[in-house]
Amino acid sequence: MEETETQLVLRLIEEVFNGRDLALIDVLVHPDFFDHEAPASRSLGHEGLRASVRLLHEAFAGYRLEPTDVVAADGKVVVRGSASGRHVGAINGMEATGEEWSSPQFHVFRVADRQVIEHWASRDDFSSLERTSRSER
Repeated sequence: MEETETQLVLRLIEEVFNGRDLALIDVLVHPDFFDHEAPASRSLGHEGLRASVRLLHEAFAGYRLEPTDVVAADGKVVVRGSASGRHVGAINGMEATGEEWSSPQFHVFRVADRQVIEHWASRDDFSSLERTSRSER
């Protein structure tokens, strides 16, 4: 039975982003993948996505993205959820706080040829990190 677009994206979230199975990127993600949210150094292809997943887990111990709502239409899958972890490494110029962190997020994944080929996100990581930083003072 063929995997649906929704199943593909949820598998990417659970096994790659949450489970750190970086080899699975070669299966689930198109070689021409482009991440519109990532800086240029991490926006292209399999290696760019691997670098992003590594960065998230280096910055946040126990990093998880938990989907709350998932909607699929016209080759796109939209995920509303919450990312969380303990802030243990520097990210976006913000030094580690050691505090628990969470951020509500929206992600849009475009699927082509049964693989994820594009990603967009809307989140407020900086404000949530800043709140975490202030709470430890």
